[in-house]
Amino acid sequence: MYNCSISIHWATGLTSITVEVEPNSCQNAFAYINDLATEGLVVFSLKDRSSWRVDHPTFKHDVAAMNFTSSGHVINWPDGLFGMALVNKGCSGTNLYYHPLVSTQEFAVNTTVLKTRASLEKADFLIGNRGSNSQSGSSDFHSHTGVLFYGNVARGAILVLEHKLPTDAFNVDIVAQDSNKLGYISDLKVRDADVWLLSNQIPKFVYNTQNIDENNYFIMRGKAHNLIRGTKCDRPHRQ
Repeated sequence: MYNCSISIHWATGLTSITVEVEPNSCQNAFAYINDLATEGLVVFSLKDRSSWRVDHPTFKHDVAAMNFTSSGHVINWPDGLFGMALVNKGCSGTNLYYHPLVSTQEFAVNTTVLKTRASLEKADFLIGNRGSNSQSGSSDFHSHTGVLFYGNVARGAILVLEHKLPTDAFNVDIVAQDSNKLGYISDLKVRDADVWLLSNQIPKFVYNTQNIDENNYFIMRGKAHNLIRGTKCDRPHRQ
């Protein structure tokens, strides 16, 4: 039996699921589901067959980060929590790195806080600012290199950041950029050595300027090591 303790309404925007599984206890898995429309987080426990909503100011969009350009259109959508990536911190547990779509800031919270329904009222999860025009949707973590990958909507690009370096504009690199094929990256996932992404031209669709005779949807894959080669994330000891 599944116990849902949250209410869903028409404005909900559940666009991404990030799953945390303990190696020796698959039944004790948790799913973290963003809601960019109502700017919140849904946590689901497989063991308990229950879910609950988490709210925090860091899930909300940043008004100062609105009005950037994507696919030739100015974006003023108040989209909140979007990108989420799990980073294992060893003895300290696992951190969920996250950010709203309309924001250049990055945040992180230990997943123990989310799984135990602890209060977030006085918590401060800010770890840094990625810099101007770094508004990004989906993100994921490549554990072998320690690199976070971002689908950078504001520049039609893929960004990378070594998670142990300070989160600032200096340490963020662009590894791919194409206003057409990477116009609006709607999903980005890391699987083993590969970075997969889906992209589209949704701003053109929303503003009725999409050309149906052109390719507007793309599925792409790249090797993580190849993408970070020559960037600040490319350490000498990595192959």
